[in-house]
Amino acid sequence: MEETKNPHASTAEIIANAVSSKRKVYSDKVIYKATFAGGPLAAAYMMASNFRLFGDKAKAHWCWFYAWLFTIGIMVLVYYLPENSYKAVPGATIPIIYGGITRYLSRRYQGRNIEAYLKAGGQPYSKKRLTWIGIIGLIILFFLIFLAVTFKFFVAMEWDK
Repeated sequence: MEETKNPHASTAEIIANAVSSKRKVYSDKVIYKATFAGGPLAAAYMMASNFRLFGDKAKAHWCWFYAWLFTIGIMVLVYYLPENSYKAVPGATIPIIYGGITRYLSRRYQGRNIEAYLKAGGQPYSKKRLTWIGIIGLIILFFLIFLAVTFKFFVAMEWDK
């Protein structure tokens, strides 16, 4: 969909343009589920897609910026956590927290538009697409974790010399 030409276009006009473009939308529930599996980058992909659908390209860019910032923050947190802390904190704690944050942000900044879009006849994306986004996000997260662990290993080797 092309960006809305009129910066003062009403929400109804934006929704009508989005529906007529035949593009689909990600609901907040779908965003939460994919974020839980695929991390903040999966959330950014879906939320940025929604922002672009609703004609707000600037928020789509900021969405990506904050997702990368949050992902790096998680990597730094994991890097500095003591090794035994993984036993004290259940494994799903961090994904539940950032999934909840993402769902809140999705509802706050996109909820009305998503609801209006679906009521106007717009279609949501399929669960199959959600699954692939989650898997790709998970692969990216594993790769970043691998890099962080490798970095930690090589730094530890340097300190042992």
